[in-house]
Amino acid sequence: MTLLLNPRVLLMLALAALLSFSHFTAYRKGKTTVRAEWAAERVEMERQAQAQAQRNRDLQRAAELRYTVQAGVREEFIGYTITEIRHVAAPLASCAVPADAIRLLNRAAECARSDSAATCGAGEPVPVAR
Repeated sequence: MTLLLNPRVLLMLALAALLSFSHFTAYRKGKTTVRAEWAAERVEMERQAQAQAQRNRDLQRAAELRYTVQAGVREEFIGYTITEIRHVAAPLASCAVPADAIRLLNRAAECARSDSAATCGAGEPVPVAR
């Protein structure tokens, strides 16, 4: 009991209480500051994610439009080319074409329709029509 009356002990207890209070206050202020910064960072990241998603949608739409236009142009070109070939080849319908030439032309047409060079017999010699 006499120990509590000692001024040094009282001073140490007051200092400990003051340090505890200041630590507690700084801890709470730091926690709210960190939470506010984290919330602002989270909002910024969400905004960036939404902007990136919008850019991705715009790029996807542009790619789809470009593909559609290219497909339309390709179909128009193929149709025009087929019409032109039919027009030019019309006089050939009246003349006799050997079976080997027909087979060779059919293989060439099949090769032209496919996308890979493997169906075209790459590396094979071109057969000679007799």
